[in-house]
Amino acid sequence: MARTQTIANARAAEYWSRVVPSWLEFEHELETISEWPGQLAMNRLDLARGHTVVDLGCGSGLTTVQLAERVGKAGSAHGVDISAELLGEARRRADRHGAGNVEFLAADIQTDHLGAARFDRAYSRFGLMFCADPVAALANVRHALRPGGRLSFVCFQSAAENEWMLVPTAAALAVTGAAPAAPDPQQPDLFSLADADHLRSILAAAGFHDIDIHAHNDAVVTREPHIPRIVAARTHIGPVAELLRTADADTTARVHEAITAALRARLHENSLRLTRGTLLVAATA
Repeated sequence: MARTQTIANARAAEYWSRVVPSWLEFEHELETISEWPGQLAMNRLDLARGHTVVDLGCGSGLTTVQLAERVGKAGSAHGVDISAELLGEARRRADRHGAGNVEFLAADIQTDHLGAARFDRAYSRFGLMFCADPVAALANVRHALRPGGRLSFVCFQSAAENEWMLVPTAAALAVTGAAPAAPDPQQPDLFSLADADHLRSILAAAGFHDIDIHAHNDAVVTREPHIPRIVAARTHIGPVAELLRTADADTTARVHEAITAALRARLHENSLRLTRGTLLVAATA
């Protein structure tokens, strides 16, 4: 398959390859953030037995296996990801589950051909925010869907609506004295699709219609004993981890302490409750 990756997407591929060990180590903590919104988005797919579905940014394959179960043996689920390392784990996961109707493909959904009118449904759980050119990526997805095919995905609202990320990041910035990173369209991040109106225009430009964007706000609730694992996850993956990449041991230790203190300050009756804001997005090809 010919590759014409943009520089930004090539950087994304390098980033995901680098964080794979941490991603797998802290998969449980990541699932506490992603699982429920992902299920809500999956429910909006209107999947039926026998459907062919593509999982965009499938990561370690958990959602691909779930999709495969929903479409049954007469259907198939195809996981696509930019990270060959994550796809290795995805294939092992599918083997462990005996999922014979699953296929994985290493591809950049923005630039690699996914097939023409190949899929009945397309799904993504927090996998579309990192495309340098989301219109091109979604146009490619629409091309891969059969006419009338349905796309459903979930992405994050702004950082202000997501305390699970905002609180640790603010604590880390206070220690390091660094300024919050300004949005950079050439370096898309977790919140690059946070504006619903802008997202609607992206989908329309990509050729989708019947666009439905629903803001879903809830909270991530965990217990006090899990705080050390939460701190470890935030400092190994995401903005705080990037901030600490070149930090010395003393700074890293102080960041750990600051995040721990910030989270403990939010405890109420041994529970930690942090807001989570997502957009549930559905559209028709």
